[in-house]
Amino acid sequence: MRRTCLIFPILAGIIMSVILTGPIAAEEAKDITIGRIITIPSTVLAEKRIIWLSLPEGYEKNKQPYPVLYLLDGPTHFLYAKGMVDFFARNGLMPQMIIVAIANTQRGRDFTPSQTEKIKNSGGAGKFLSFLKTELIPYVDGQYRTAPLRLLFGHSLCGMFSTYTLFQEPDLFAAHITASPYLQYDDDYVLKVAADAMQQKMELPRYLSVNWGNEPAYDAPIKRLDAMLKKHAPAAFRWQVHHLTDETHGTIPFQSLSKGLLDFFSKWRFSAKLADKGVKGIKEYYASLQEAYGYKVPVSEVLVNNLGYKLLFAKKVDDAIAVFRYNVDVFPGSANVYDSLGEGLQAKGLYQEAQKNYRIAVEKGTATKAFGLKIFKEHLKAVEELIKTKQG
Repeated sequence: MRRTCLIFPILAGIIMSVILTGPIAAEEAKDITIGRIITIPSTVLAEKRIIWLSLPEGYEKNKQPYPVLYLLDGPTHFLYAKGMVDFFARNGLMPQMIIVAIANTQRGRDFTPSQTEKIKNSGGAGKFLSFLKTELIPYVDGQYRTAPLRLLFGHSLCGMFSTYTLFQEPDLFAAHITASPYLQYDDDYVLKVAADAMQQKMELPRYLSVNWGNEPAYDAPIKRLDAMLKKHAPAAFRWQVHHLTDETHGTIPFQSLSKGLLDFFSKWRFSAKLADKGVKGIKEYYASLQEAYGYKVPVSEVLVNNLGYKLLFAKKVDDAIAVFRYNVDVFPGSANVYDSLGEGLQAKGLYQEAQKNYRIAVEKGTATKAFGLKIFKEHLKAVEELIKTKQG
């Protein structure tokens, strides 16, 4: 009760302050920009198409390639997909990605693989697939630094199109993440396409995620697809099917994208077992990523640095120094890696060498206006005073 009594005077004071002084004026306001809208002329579709595109944070400051996540019904999913990818990537669960969200013009035309009287102008999936393969993907690959790893996400009719694309052009996307795919379309047309493809013993290592909610009409065709995959899918093919009965057709996309990304990138996580191996573990980790995802994944300065400090805090000083030295070798232009190495050397009692690395950190940090420059200077000053004390 006493806490409640104390809160009311505080609130009253805040309210009176606002009344007496008026609204607070912001000293500075900046826009938050997370992407751009681009118009692309399509010869295949004989129309202009709009995409919403977002680049990873720091894209302009490095030269590394990035996987690409393509979103069908693009603007509908763009904002939460961007936030989800950024959050998972910052927590080491997946890589940062370029996001390409494709806006619709004629949804019923572009995502249906066969003509039916129920949907006007249906049957254009083949042309839209050609647009992706021959126009949009080459445009994105030509304009941006893309890794040879593409993912496709679709909901409902677009989820059916993604499944159709998997079995028509299995080398186009490494992963297909679908939310309530409308596989019952035109007497299970896409299931027949899938069955034909599996009879031809498709061998490419690909991934499919299927999630649907409390939607009884979707149950039978999705279960049929799952049964077909269990019986005929090649060994290299990986898939997951989840019936999320607490979700609806409107809520399933968010859960589907989240589960699909985390499952597809399940090998992205740097395990404690690898961490205990130090530099050897780092090399094993990146070799495993290349094998799992089909491209040479650039070493992360942050990941290596964090591992170095983890070892340092665990009193494994020699291992920490080795990891910090590895980071210096990989990122010689970074000021921070020299400062971290300095901390490892100082913990070992190698003060002269620590001083040398702190000086390099300050020099490079001054030249690049590094965020941690103040700390670098403090570390240098502290070790210099320590050396004087030891000498005196």
